[in-house]
Amino acid sequence: MASQPPILIDPTRLGQVDQVLPPIATLASSPTDNPGILLMHYDQLPAHEVPEYQSLHHVVAIWGQQSQAQLEAQFDDDYRWQGLFGRGEAGIIPAGMNHWAVWDRPISLSLLFLHPQFVRQVASELVKGDRLELIPKHATQDPALSQLGLLLKTDLQEG
Repeated sequence: MASQPPILIDPTRLGQVDQVLPPIATLASSPTDNPGILLMHYDQLPAHEVPEYQSLHHVVAIWGQQSQAQLEAQFDDDYRWQGLFGRGEAGIIPAGMNHWAVWDRPISLSLLFLHPQFVRQVASELVKGDRLELIPKHATQDPALSQLGLLLKTDLQEG
């Protein structure tokens, strides 16, 4: 990992995600379609090292069912994860958290960028209370997240 300050990205601004991932998204929604959710999908994202970054949005990364790779990732300075990752597994990177990752072969990947205000609004409608904590996680096997990513990708493909 580099000792430079993390790259700050706003996924709603054109080209900002390209600072940390190759600019080869197969599909991408427009921030004007739904300002709370932005989807980017990559069919063949090559082996890559993502430089340390912070996103202004929460990130849910969902790997394709046929994708599997050795992944090493780190959140801030206190949580590091390494292992075989993929086949529909998801990772959650809260907004404002430093994140870095590297994988060793081409993968299929869908990224959901969720605006923090949108997440707070949805959470307040679903649960009592005014506080919500997103916990950073890699290798989460969550069929609901996988289905959500697939549904959003299909919706985007169909216009």
